Amino acid sequence: YELIYPDSSNNTVSTIIIDASNLRIIQYLISDMRGKVSYQADYDGFRKVDDVYLPFNISINDKANDQKLRVEYRSIELNKLTEKLKLDIPDDAKVTDL
Repeated sequence: YELIYPDSSNNTVSTIIIDASNLRIIQYLISDMRGKVSYQADYDGFRKVDDVYLPFNISINDKANDQKLRVEYRSIELNKLTEKLKLDIPDDAKVTDL
């Protein structure tokens, strides 16, 4: 599947490619209105983590600036806080409990 989002204010088109067999996002593209791709991100090596499939390999190609990046995760943990979250709230801030 392809989800295509034209952005006339920036003269770009964002395209999200989804694998029809498992509904995973496998590619994200940004191109100009003529179809020339300036940015490409590829996602693969999906593994199940806490009942969610996540890409363990991400390749980014910034073609407009001739830059490439590849990220390979060895492990991923979701929502695992090792210690209690602490926030330094400024004295002049108003805290509202929801």
